[in-house]
Amino acid sequence: MKLLALFFALTILISSSKAKVWVVNNAGPGDFASAQAAHNAASTGDTLMFVGSSVGYGNLVMRKRLVLIGNGYFHLENNIAGYREAARFARITLQGTLDHWDPAYDQNSGASGSTLVGMSAVHIDILVNNLTIDRCRVESSLSGLNYIAGNRSGIVITRSYIGQLTGLTNSTVTNCIVVSDLYSVVNSVVSHCDLRIDQNFGNRPGVDNTVFRNNIIWSGSPQLWTNSDPNNVRNNVCLFSAPDPDNTQPDVHNGINNIFGQSVLTIYGRNSFNYDGRYSLAGGSPAIGAGENGSTCGAFGGSSRYILSGIPPVPLIYELTVPNTPVTSQSGLPVQIKVKVQN
Repeated sequence: MKLLALFFALTILISSSKAKVWVVNNAGPGDFASAQAAHNAASTGDTLMFVGSSVGYGNLVMRKRLVLIGNGYFHLENNIAGYREAARFARITLQGTLDHWDPAYDQNSGASGSTLVGMSAVHIDILVNNLTIDRCRVESSLSGLNYIAGNRSGIVITRSYIGQLTGLTNSTVTNCIVVSDLYSVVNSVVSHCDLRIDQNFGNRPGVDNTVFRNNIIWSGSPQLWTNSDPNNVRNNVCLFSAPDPDNTQPDVHNGINNIFGQSVLTIYGRNSFNYDGRYSLAGGSPAIGAGENGSTCGAFGGSSRYILSGIPPVPLIYELTVPNTPVTSQSGLPVQIKVKVQN
């Protein structure tokens, strides 16, 4: 029999010798069928590994420091062998031990310190500080914006495919593809990303004192370049003309070492963008070598390149063949296993 559902190696990414790994599968064998039940039963530091399914996992509210590992996304689009359905959530909310409207709410409690890898959700809401989000897909919004307590800080977002990104302070965004919008990002670093920012981004608030470097930027918004708290905008490739064509204030308006006026076809070699693989660069793209120290701009550049489909860095058994033959203690059972390992 061949099983195309994912089975995870359970000896990887254990945060301590006492931590446990729990398999969550809402369509087959596992420790839990419900994501929320698995969270509630897990101890701080445990790992929840989600098996892909045609049935969504619904909503998950996290109040514990955990490691969540999914099986990535865009499997069919990228022709990933053995991968079919994602472990998909409607909304994942990471919050403290109290409800966020409680006056005693602690942004450094509860789910603070958690790590999400290879997860797929429509929304991820961040109400605590200090998280790592790696190789995840967020279809609509990844938001750390809380109108009571302000933006979240200490968030590391890397190698992820995101709709709208908002509400970060003292955070890092690297090697991501942001396909819709970005705002309310303060004192942070946005590097080696493809930023398809809303064309009305100039009216968006709160992008201040942030470093934008080694990106491919699709918006001609003047706010990146002329904010009251100027951003450090350098070594980007931009699909628009320079905001200040007279170059009267280059350090504020045009930034430093940016390349303007590029076309989609020149950079990517294509006009259609439906999933992450289409953001890989064309041969001879002006983004190649345009970054700091000769690095390549965009999500596929730099030392920590974007991983297609967000495949997590664990061994995955994607095909298991078990013959339908009698088994004895002498003959044993000849089993064939195919394993994929992603760095």
